[in-house]
Amino acid sequence: MMYRQGDIFMVSVAAVPGTAKPRPTRRLVIARGEATGHAHVLERPAERGATAQLLDNGRDLYARIVGGSATVTHEEHGAIMLPPGEYQIVHQREFVPAQRGMPSRERRVID
Repeated sequence: MMYRQGDIFMVSVAAVPGTAKPRPTRRLVIARGEATGHAHVLERPAERGATAQLLDNGRDLYARIVGGSATVTHEEHGAIMLPPGEYQIVHQREFVPAQRGMPSRERRVID
């Protein structure tokens, strides 16, 4: 399964890699908008005993949701529900054509 909110994709994966470690933070910010300061935030499940966490291996970001659905919120997008499972977080990329002596390149979409 794949879920999308703005420039962020959450793709269901069989397992989070063992190299990914939990982010030690109270607020689970998936991505912060460079232009607006708004944030995609993983809200913990409301169910008793349920958990959600973000894990990072230095290259990729993952979410693990156990025991209940979690909500992803953002000030400019509708909230979405993620069922329990493990997800890779993917930032949308865009192609920038060559211009003024600069080669074409790919970059992360700026929100």
